[in-house]
Amino acid sequence: MASGCYFPSLVREVEIPKKDGKKRKLGIPTIADRIAQQVVKSYLEPRLEKVFDCRSYGYRPLKSTHQAVEEVRQNVRRYDWVIDLDIKGFFDNVSHGLLIKALDRHVEEKWVKMYVQRWLEVPIELAEKLNPQLRGWFTYYGKFRKWELDRVARRFHFRLVKWACSKYKRFRKSKAKAYQWLKQVRDEKPHLFYHWKLGYKTM
Repeated sequence: MASGCYFPSLVREVEIPKKDGKKRKLGIPTIADRIAQQVVKSYLEPRLEKVFDCRSYGYRPLKSTHQAVEEVRQNVRRYDWVIDLDIKGFFDNVSHGLLIKALDRHVEEKWVKMYVQRWLEVPIELAEKLNPQLRGWFTYYGKFRKWELDRVARRFHFRLVKWACSKYKRFRKSKAKAYQWLKQVRDEKPHLFYHWKLGYKTM
């Protein structure tokens, strides 16, 4: 991993039902990605543990819900009020730029920060930005010039390949590999881009 050759795979996204009837999106990494994340975690955790509050129990080693409950029991004997806060969709809306800035304060290894950045830049985010425009194109022109939309899809895929070639070093010398990667994205996440849902998948 220190060489920079590892590239994360696409994250499989599933929806988990919530008690209120809504659904929460959950990303499922591949086994290889999970191992890589554990490697980075082993570097980050000892340092970040030092800056956590001693009364923080979420997602921390050697901390449990039972300890958190015991902390609450001690607190209710001293206080007669409680503040309950929840950040809606935190992981979906948190600024990636702020995350990287926070990481810069505690981590010196460039390869660690590089991989965190790569994990944040999965194609899901790109699709969320482009799908509203794609939806407008294919909905409007599908009524009048449907036969032209195959050409639009191919042009869009060409632009995606150019984006991948400039974004990922492994594709800069081979557009063929970039197209192969895009086809893998399409096969693994056939509903990622709006026009893929409609069947416009020609590369």
